[in-house]
Amino acid sequence: MILDTIRKRWLWGKHLFADGAYDRLKLIHKATYLDFIVEIIRRRDRVKGFEVLP
Repeated sequence: MILDTIRKRWLWGKHLFADGAYDRLKLIHKATYLDFIVEIIRRRDRVKGFEVLP
């Protein structure tokens, strides 16, 4: 539902960023259907606690 709303509001948007907690298969399938490019941002393994991701 969120991806549908993003596509309707911002037709020119092509690139989505998500953290590693998302269900990638479901996200990738829906994003591909809506013509998005998805980039999964992962935190470094050696960092403990909160980290701002790029």
